[in-house]
Amino acid sequence: MHYGRMLETGRGGRIDIEEAAIWYSRAVEQGDELAATNLALLHLNGLLNESNVQLGMRLLQYSAEMLDGVAHLQLGQICEKGKIVQQNLEIATTKP
Repeated sequence: MHYGRMLETGRGGRIDIEEAAIWYSRAVEQGDELAATNLALLHLNGLLNESNVQLGMRLLQYSAEMLDGVAHLQLGQICEKGKIVQQNLEIATTKP
């Protein structure tokens, strides 16, 4: 997960979003909810060549269910605004 973050931000060298997504995916397979949040945001913000909104929302929901506060906040904002997915105020206002 940490190497993925380094690649995403360019800390220590180059920025490589696609490679960061690979490393985040590996961490998600190990159950890392923060990596799932980061990977979800790459998909939802259209930063990947193969961005997938449905996968991004599933990853964000998973992270929120695992009590990742960033994921919960992002999920609430996305569902409240209804720009990436259809507006859903029930999800937007659900407490963890």
